[in-house]
Amino acid sequence: MAVDFFERMKFLRHKKSREEKLAVSMEKYNQTADYMVGHFGMLVVVFIITVVQRFSLFAATWFVYKAFGLSGSSAWLIILMQGAIAVAVDMLPLPGGMGISENSSWRCSCRYLAAHCSCRA
Repeated sequence: MAVDFFERMKFLRHKKSREEKLAVSMEKYNQTADYMVGHFGMLVVVFIITVVQRFSLFAATWFVYKAFGLSGSSAWLIILMQGAIAVAVDMLPLPGGMGISENSSWRCSCRYLAAHCSCRA
């Protein structure tokens, strides 16, 4: 077990409370896993709802694009680009992440808006 390894390497001191917390966490994990196996249909419904929510969030950019009367880029390109930006930014919990997200959106948007506006990134 990883905790034993770190204790032998002297990175952690041996504590009984750590073992107890780990045992409680593993029991809760096992209960949750059993619940999910018993309610697989609910898991599928939650997954579908999550996919629809994320797709709707990324599609909002497409609707704004069309609201400005722009054309030339497909809906799939814009939605996939927003998805890629979200994955890239959400996976890096850095301070100032909002600025990184906005900068990434701006730079990627300039690729498909360049014909319609002056993008200076």
